Amino acid sequence: GKCCATRVSVASNFLVPPVIAVICGLVIGVTPLRSVLVDTTTFKGKAPLEFIFNSVAKFGGAAVPMVMIVLGGSLASIPSARAVHWPTAVGVALGRLVVVPALAWGLFFLLLRDPTAVYFRGLNIDSCVVV
Repeated sequence: GKCCATRVSVASNFLVPPVIAVICGLVIGVTPLRSVLVDTTTFKGKAPLEFIFNSVAKFGGAAVPMVMIVLGGSLASIPSARAVHWPTAVGVALGRLVVVPALAWGLFFLLLRDPTAVYFRGLNIDSCVVV
């Protein structure tokens, strides 16, 4: 009855396309299926279905420019500055640009104990990206 409907509602809200893509990527990445898509032994591009991996990688490279175009289009449709709920906008910006990088920095500082590592710099930059 009601409990089943709630579970279906939660599942349908949780299983959106980006989450499904991440789950599929994890399954493929940790199973032997990975060697069918990516040549993990010689790295010379000799995997049987590597053309699929290369195609997906090219589409992935276009993701950020497409997100910027969509974001620009949605911002252009705002009728005036009064239509923006500024406390929410400022809260989201501060959370994404200050809180998330601070948490990532703190976590990796504790785990790596070497803040000059390349991984530390890469994660710190990645945690600041707004997508």
